[in-house]
Amino acid sequence: MFEDSRYALRTLRKAAAFTIASVLTLGLGIGASTATFSMVDGVLLRRLPIGVGNRLIHLEQPSLNNADEGFSVREIAALRQASKSLSGVAEYHSMSFQLYG
Repeated sequence: MFEDSRYALRTLRKAAAFTIASVLTLGLGIGASTATFSMVDGVLLRRLPIGVGNRLIHLEQPSLNNADEGFSVREIAALRQASKSLSGVAEYHSMSFQLYG
C-alpha cells in the first residue's frame, strides 16, 4: 500500500494541471454539497423553535380592502408588550413574487 501511494503521488506530480483541476473540482463540489445540506437542514429538517406546537394560535387582522393585510411592525411590538396571556409573539410574512426571464 505504501508503494501504491508513492506511485499515485508521483503520477499526480507529473500531471500538475490535472491534479490542480481535480482538487479544485472536488473542493467546489464538496463546498456546494455542504452549503446545500446546511440550507436544507436549517429550512426543512429542523423543527421551529416554538416549543409546544399544539398551543399555537393564528391572529388575523380584519380588513375590507385586502384579505391578506396582516399587522404592522408597531402593532406587533404593542401586542408583544401588552399580552399577558401569551407566552410569546412571533410574526410570519408570506409574500408571493413573479419571476420573469
